[in-house]
Amino acid sequence: MIDSKAAIAVAGDARFYPRIATLLRMLQDQPDVAGRHPVWIFTDDVSFSAAGAMLQDSLAHMGLVRGQDHDFHIVSHDDLAALPDRYPGISCYLRLWMPNAMAGYDRCLYLDVDVLLRHPLGPLLDTDLQGRVLGAIDEPGTDSARRLGLARAHTFNSGILLIDLNRWMAEDVSRRCLDWLLQNRDRVIWADQDALNAVLDTDVLDLDIRWNTLRNRVDEVPDPAIVHFNGAAKPWQYGTRHPYRDAYRAWLRRTSWAAPLMEHDTLRHRLRETPLYDLWQAGRSLTPQRRNA
Repeated sequence: MIDSKAAIAVAGDARFYPRIATLLRMLQDQPDVAGRHPVWIFTDDVSFSAAGAMLQDSLAHMGLVRGQDHDFHIVSHDDLAALPDRYPGISCYLRLWMPNAMAGYDRCLYLDVDVLLRHPLGPLLDTDLQGRVLGAIDEPGTDSARRLGLARAHTFNSGILLIDLNRWMAEDVSRRCLDWLLQNRDRVIWADQDALNAVLDTDVLDLDIRWNTLRNRVDEVPDPAIVHFNGAAKPWQYGTRHPYRDAYRAWLRRTSWAAPLMEHDTLRHRLRETPLYDLWQAGRSLTPQRRNA
């Protein structure tokens, strides 16, 4: 086991507070995390003022104690708003503030909130980063590496990051990323992910994709440890079709939240999840000749 003091970090604005609650509920059942690695929640001051009490009530109802199991770090919304506004919103830049705020820790495991944890995180937390600033999974299938002028063949996905906090601080990565974003507004498409790739390039260890199994690679990994519901369709939305959708929703039912946890609750979206929709889609794929046969 790597001898280091590690913490977990998550981030999001008020839109994602229910998803943060669900992720902390998953972490609560992680034998390698609960009671050993505190969770830091990064959010902005506007969101926390509007809905922070609701998130804290939810976590307290699940038996999670602030200052012991988790804590909050609040970032100025104005600081975030100064950066290029790209999908999925300026809250994705919160992760750039994480390492500077986590004094006293050697490493940090950052988790996007749209994930399903299926196996213990201990082996990931213990990964030897071999002197690199962070570990992440390679993300082929885009032209981002060429667009950003990287030495790497592919960019890495910033949804799951294992960070060496000491190396990050020594390399002043946060400031360099923020400077890059302000100096390259017209080049930014994938927000913080573009900045992290441009600044770190080859100073990244490629992790096994089972630690961040993306939507377009789920068929490649028979037993993923972390399923990442990247993209616009999320498992908390009716109408989403994903092989691990129902496994995620089982955690929703175990999450304490005062408001409905599901979105897009319409008949049209609910029908997309039924066999009737599959039959309709099959019928649409038939050629006119076969329909009239």
